[in-house]
Amino acid sequence: MANHLAVVKCDRFINGRLSEVGMIETVEGNYPALSKLVSGTRRHVDGNPVLMPKTATYALGAQALRDSYARGECPTHPLFTNVVRPLTFRENLEARVNDYENNRGKKERLRLFNKWLDSCTGIAYKKGTDKFKIIPISPDLVTIPRDFNNHFIQVDYDGLAGTELDRSGGKYNQLLTTDEVLAHPAWRVAVEGDIALLRTYRDIVFAEKKSLNKLMRFWLHDDPNKDQLRALFVNDLDYGSSAGGSNDLGDGGSFLRVAPSSPKELTPEERVLQKGRLSVFEGMEGGELSVIGESVGGLTVADVTEEVFKPKRRRLFGIF
Repeated sequence: MANHLAVVKCDRFINGRLSEVGMIETVEGNYPALSKLVSGTRRHVDGNPVLMPKTATYALGAQALRDSYARGECPTHPLFTNVVRPLTFRENLEARVNDYENNRGKKERLRLFNKWLDSCTGIAYKKGTDKFKIIPISPDLVTIPRDFNNHFIQVDYDGLAGTELDRSGGKYNQLLTTDEVLAHPAWRVAVEGDIALLRTYRDIVFAEKKSLNKLMRFWLHDDPNKDQLRALFVNDLDYGSSAGGSNDLGDGGSFLRVAPSSPKELTPEERVLQKGRLSVFEGMEGGELSVIGESVGGLTVADVTEEVFKPKRRRLFGIF
């Protein structure tokens, strides 16, 4: 296969990774592998994630988040139709990964891994079947009344928008290997197809629990006798960082709020990127860019090949 010259234009660069890709342009010929590689890079939650105090129910935790927003404590926290909402399941994983990568001490790196994190991502079950849907942002959870204290929200399953799965199509309520996590249908849907994020998160979890070779269950509720909606949460490290889709909404609440980031001194790489210059990246494995190298000015293109997904080092240039 002949080489192609490729220019990758991106919107953002954070923590050594490409984010929010804007445009991919090939100078000579088509380059489908590069499109796949860049489309798998990570998005980011902007701001400083803060652990909120635990509450007695999910609804009380959601209300505490609304109250915090009303007091002006988290003005950058995400909204849904002008209502402050809990982070999604994917955003919770993203917050953990970003916090882990931006801290050096073990205690600081794991501060977001030591409590379960609730989300506004819903998991709905169809009565008397093995079918369930994952809903990235559930309006029913976003607007849950503060005094709600039932096991689940009764819903019309067929009327809900979401990705439908069947428990017969995957391994549920059981420990998973690293390969099983990455291939797991519900884990992939829960992270909204962000496989680069799932891979990084999985690697952190297994590295921190290195004595174990199976972790990260995906829990489902068994034998639903009514159409119902529950909240999908990610558990803490002591519980294998499992995905929880079976817990009652009355069992407690544990949320993150996104506070404004504190001003900090920019690194040389960040200063370069703010000036809109070109940066060179060294090292790609499994379709993920890593390790910023030198920075230069001007317009440059990278000489790349269709072998980009093989575990070999390549150089790729991103224009900002």
